[in-house]
Amino acid sequence: MSFLYIVAMVPSAAGAFFAGVAIRNVVKGSASRRWPRVEGRVLRSFVRVDRFDEGEAFSPQVEYEYVVGGFRIGECVFAAGREGAGTGSGRSK
Repeated sequence: MSFLYIVAMVPSAAGAFFAGVAIRNVVKGSASRRWPRVEGRVLRSFVRVDRFDEGEAFSPQVEYEYVVGGFRIGECVFAAGREGAGTGSGRSK
């Protein structure tokens, strides 16, 4: 294999990888359109302060609940900046 062949293949492989990720995200996004739409209720919102030797970190927190398919989903926490941060705990019929 020549050096130029390897140099050409690395960007091609990276492009194929990112194209695959994009296609997966489109498929997942399309599937979510079929999810039921529900009303939710915010139970509490606040800013969590974490103190460190170097200073403080602030992160907004929102606790909410909703009912879907006859199940009440509660005690979920949304933390800004974290994908999938909801706990999904507190499920009840």
